[in-house]
Amino acid sequence: MCWTNYFFALVDSQGGYAIAVYDPDDDRARKTVSRLIDERRVSFVCPADYSEGSRMYHLARTILDKIATDHELRVLSGRHG
Repeated sequence: MCWTNYFFALVDSQGGYAIAVYDPDDDRARKTVSRLIDERRVSFVCPADYSEGSRMYHLARTILDKIATDHELRVLSGRHG
């Protein structure tokens, strides 16, 4: 198994999210993203726009909110650690 496959498997097994970020003007990048989707190696795909209000910004904020919420639920249930 190559290291990228291992990395994506590790992220997935730990409940994480793999995000493919690409330059929408780069045809090669689009092909790579399509392959990653077909191989189920990514959870989300976003154009490389990190500005406030962008899809990537919203996705990152949503993932961070979920992590915080999951942590808070573990604390409330007494299972934090």
